[in-house]
Amino acid sequence: RKAGSEWLVTIHDIEAYIPGVYEQVIGSIVITVLNNRQYCVVLDPLGSDGTPCLGQRQLRRGESAFFLHPCEKLENGVQNMFVLGEEDGLLVRAREAFEDHKAG
Repeated sequence: RKAGSEWLVTIHDIEAYIPGVYEQVIGSIVITVLNNRQYCVVLDPLGSDGTPCLGQRQLRRGESAFFLHPCEKLENGVQNMFVLGEEDGLLVRAREAFEDHKAG
């Protein structure tokens, strides 16, 4: 590893961890848990190749539990989804250009 690089170690990697002489434990991380009515936006998510996608945002929703990697941050934390009734509506504004792929 390069000097200054950071990585996440979980039970999925190893059951017990003893840092090497050239490593420093920075801290512990609490798992992020979402129920079926919650969502969050992850800033600078880790890409499939293991490098951070700087400037990108990733929506995570539904029942899940995950650890944020060293480069990742939550935008506005865990949020509750909007449940609309018969007489409810939401006014929504696009933050950037995108194509809406809704059927109908």
